[in-house]
Amino acid sequence: MDPRTSHGAQFLPTLVLHMSAGSWFNVDVMEMIDEALADGSLPALSDAYTINGQPGDLHQCSRDSTYRMSVESEKTYLLRIINATMNEEMFFGIANHNITVVGVDAAYVDPINVEYIMITPG
Repeated sequence: MDPRTSHGAQFLPTLVLHMSAGSWFNVDVMEMIDEALADGSLPALSDAYTINGQPGDLHQCSRDSTYRMSVESEKTYLLRIINATMNEEMFFGIANHNITVVGVDAAYVDPINVEYIMITPG
């Protein structure tokens, strides 16, 4: 049996962007995990979430403004989105737009049009 031929990119994007969601804790994460393992509890939820390492306008440690991207009509943009949070599913969508999913777990798939995606850690 021959392995399935993998899908290749079915389009040439105008721009490729990488986005990473992460967890922000105000405690020592390793200490928190050790305590949870010792008593069988769940680790605490993060104090904030980050996009590309920035927790947003509500935190003084962020840049002066949130990330913004200008796009042009009829252009194709490829977003590579990674969920690097700890134990949290994240949802991503673009207001008033559908998203065409073309890859999952670093492999191309047949395109699927959706309103939003759920991304699990890993």
